[in-house]
Amino acid sequence: MATESKGGYSNECVSPPPNDYECPICQMLLCEPLQIAKCGHRFCKACLEPEMRKDVPLCPLDRDEIEVDKVFTDQACHRAIQSLIVKCLNASDGCEWTGEIRDALEHQNVCPHERVQCTNENCEEVLPRQEIEKHSQNSCQWRGEICEYCNEKYSFFLGEEHKLHCSHLPIECVNGCDYKEIPRHEMAKHIADFCPLTVVECSYSKAGCNIKMKRSELPKHLDLTVQTHLDLAYSCLTTMEHCYRELASHMEKNKALFEDIQDRLSELERQPTKYDGRFLWKINKYSHRLAEAKNGRNVDIYSDPFYTGRYGYKLKCCVTLNGDGDAKDKYISIFLIIMRGKYDALLPWPYSNRIKFVLIDQKRYKTQRKNIIMDIVPDVTLEGYQRPKSERNPGVGIWKFAAHDVVENEGYVVGDEMFIKCEVEPFDILQHSTEGTEDYE
Repeated sequence: MATESKGGYSNECVSPPPNDYECPICQMLLCEPLQIAKCGHRFCKACLEPEMRKDVPLCPLDRDEIEVDKVFTDQACHRAIQSLIVKCLNASDGCEWTGEIRDALEHQNVCPHERVQCTNENCEEVLPRQEIEKHSQNSCQWRGEICEYCNEKYSFFLGEEHKLHCSHLPIECVNGCDYKEIPRHEMAKHIADFCPLTVVECSYSKAGCNIKMKRSELPKHLDLTVQTHLDLAYSCLTTMEHCYRELASHMEKNKALFEDIQDRLSELERQPTKYDGRFLWKINKYSHRLAEAKNGRNVDIYSDPFYTGRYGYKLKCCVTLNGDGDAKDKYISIFLIIMRGKYDALLPWPYSNRIKFVLIDQKRYKTQRKNIIMDIVPDVTLEGYQRPKSERNPGVGIWKFAAHDVVENEGYVVGDEMFIKCEVEPFDILQHSTEGTEDYE
């Protein structure tokens, strides 16, 4: 609306208005006039209201106390003022519009001479409305532009900066070849695969030709070095043939090894897990394994795990065919190893059950057989009988279990095979009542 902050109309009238149409406070045409009944003075609503909010409001002209409930809107005065003929607020800028004051606001909202801010985001330029469209579309630095190559939108003044990084902008080859319009994002591919000025390796570089040249010179190089390249290729083929034969040999060895492992795995899978504290162990290839042990390879041989019960101790045996400690080179040593098991937290420790090792005599007639039997009474102070802190404990057993000459000459090894039996007292936590286990039953 054509008003100022004090409340009245600031429009200039075509003909001078009556003096009593002017607000004594803002000295402009009355807007929404209020009349004080007691004194008859009139003021703009916006100008008088601050005074009326005071504890003791006074008339701004005669300073008499105002009776707030006797202040009213002067409708007759309001209608008369609304009918006054006024000029546009932008008359000094060339607007020739005149009309009733009630229509002034509507005109002001479309007046071509009214100064308004540019509609482009971030632009703070203020121009006559009739110039805004031309400014916002043609000269505003903040006007929007769309790149013709990548369709990215940016402000006009950022155009040059955009060109510096536009991935689709056509540019000349960085090597200086005849290609002049290569999209920036394709330049690397052009240099790597097409540019005639790129320095490349010979097509036979992997065969041993170390010459480098511009891509455009490669055909000539290939024509001039045919025999050299054939010699290099033949040398590579010879090397490859040698490698192939070595690989084939390794594959045959690995195939045999794989088949052996597969056979052993199948045999292990067929063997049921033992849960009764008894384990019969077949050791084959005795001569080969003893020879390996004497040469310091595969000194120890380990059995599969077995258990004193389904919910008991987890154990396995270890045989040192060439002996351990003082028994080395003369005796077979044998040990029991207590392994970490699922139910160790419920089992009594240290392990204290008697252990028996038996080397089985394989003579043809039973009456001639005499097994080698040795028992161990656990020394519960040894680390090997304590609850395992790692995957397995140190072994506990017998260093001089069986002399080599006895084993090899008296029927304990037949067909290069020997059998060892280990027996321990069966123990299953669910079948024994021990302190602290009743809650798990």
